[in-house]
Amino acid sequence: MAAAGTDEAELLAAADALRRWFAAGLKPTIARAYMPEQLPYRKILRIYHLYGRKCVSAQGQMPVPANILESRMDGIEGAVFLSVYRKLAGPELPPGLPDPDTVILARRRYLEIRLAAGLDRFREGKELDLTECWVLANALRCGTVQLRRCRRGHTYVTADMQARPLCCDFCSIKESGRINGPYISADSGYLREIEEAEKRRAEEDALREKSLKDGS
Repeated sequence: MAAAGTDEAELLAAADALRRWFAAGLKPTIARAYMPEQLPYRKILRIYHLYGRKCVSAQGQMPVPANILESRMDGIEGAVFLSVYRKLAGPELPPGLPDPDTVILARRRYLEIRLAAGLDRFREGKELDLTECWVLANALRCGTVQLRRCRRGHTYVTADMQARPLCCDFCSIKESGRINGPYISADSGYLREIEEAEKRRAEEDALREKSLKDGS
């Protein structure tokens, strides 16, 4: 009886997690890897159809990191997300698949930084969806995507088998002033806005942690 109760509790917890993940935009094919064996895929799909975002396909091939980071602007998007994700997950990434809740939270913060930095103003840029964020987080754990720091102190991302040069996207854009044809003014403050938004977020986190410690 105890074992049956444990199994039932595990299935209820799994169903709660699925509802949360699907509402955020996670694909069923990803969620399946986290589910207990006694929860069949048809039930996972049933929960997905009830709670999942209609714009997210249940099927389809998973993207590969090199394609997600195809352009320099894509590289900047990836670097911002992965910097947030690594901070939340910790510098020593735990083994195994990335925690979906951590990926969801990291994407939420990445979107806040993206909006504050004005990335949405540039048509060359495209925000990462949750599937792309999960793929990048998983690739970072596997070592097929790397976060690096250039000599000017920028954090940038590279992926195995990527077609574009393995160099800092921030520096490349700053030096060329061009992204796939259109120009970005050298004094637009675009890169500075990203760095300031990240700094503000770090300061807010530090103040929140201090407030929690003082309250306890």
